[in-house]
Amino acid sequence: MISTSKIEETTQLILNAQFAYIEKEFSEYDILRLILDYSLNELGFLFRPYLCRLGIEQSNLNYKDFIPLLSAIEFIQKSTLVIDDIIDNSPLRNKLPSVYSKFGTKQAILCGEILKNTGIKLIREANSISKLNKNKIIDELEEAYFKVYKGQFFDVEYETVNNITEEQYFNMIYLTTGSFIESSLICGLILSNLPNEDLNSFRKFGQKLGMAYQLRDDIINLISDNSNGKILAEDLREKKKRLPVIHFLNNSSPSGVKAFTKLWKKEYLTDDELFTLLEMLQNADSLNYSLNKLIQLLEECNYLIDGLQKNYSILEYKELLDLIGKV
Repeated sequence: MISTSKIEETTQLILNAQFAYIEKEFSEYDILRLILDYSLNELGFLFRPYLCRLGIEQSNLNYKDFIPLLSAIEFIQKSTLVIDDIIDNSPLRNKLPSVYSKFGTKQAILCGEILKNTGIKLIREANSISKLNKNKIIDELEEAYFKVYKGQFFDVEYETVNNITEEQYFNMIYLTTGSFIESSLICGLILSNLPNEDLNSFRKFGQKLGMAYQLRDDIINLISDNSNGKILAEDLREKKKRLPVIHFLNNSSPSGVKAFTKLWKKEYLTDDELFTLLEMLQNADSLNYSLNKLIQLLEECNYLIDGLQKNYSILEYKELLDLIGKV
């Protein structure tokens, strides 16, 4: 089992740095500072900065010398979450009202933009990073940011499409989630000056890891209660095309698909109706199918990272895979 002390240490250090930076930069703007502080609420560990730390430490660098970079990655990540909640009309995040539902949509949009640009500003101001590496890192993160919103567009469009393929789904979750997880790792590895061949191998690992991370989240969204701060089966309520639903729609009998879609397309779903839909997914083996796909992705991740063990420390990556595999 992964030792959480290192993750918790990274998380607390980055959160402290972020709050301190907001206090310094926005000390004269009480309401804006309040909203920005609120947007950083976090109940779990900071997965992306931790991945960046692992990349930095591949060359025995001290990650504490690069706190601005790790903070920047989380600022940009939080900016996408603030906007994502608006797009999805999600009233809760981390058991608390989302930024837009507490402070207003206009304020949330502006908050998202400020968070993103704060991240880029932090990287540009980082004294511990060379100008060449700053440019590489900013290019990497800007490309990931572009992919996130390209994926968000597909996600919104797929809500109105009767059927999409698994290939479309995996491409979408790579763009919305996997690309930024990939880039967080790569940003750390850029500082470690890896050979291009090895950097590309880590990149492939990061891509698969990001998709596994999102697929796990999509499964948990359907099978867990609302103790994690999410609304029960929120993705089903929002008509999101996630893998269990895609598998059901593409593999069930016409009568089963008709019964499912007739109920699913109702404007408002009661909890009882949601449980009916979940039971249909379970009976069609769509949830087990999705779990098996997650296992397959994690096996591919293990294969990729095992290929790097001759020259690099891979234990903590393996432990992350074990953690993601616990559904």
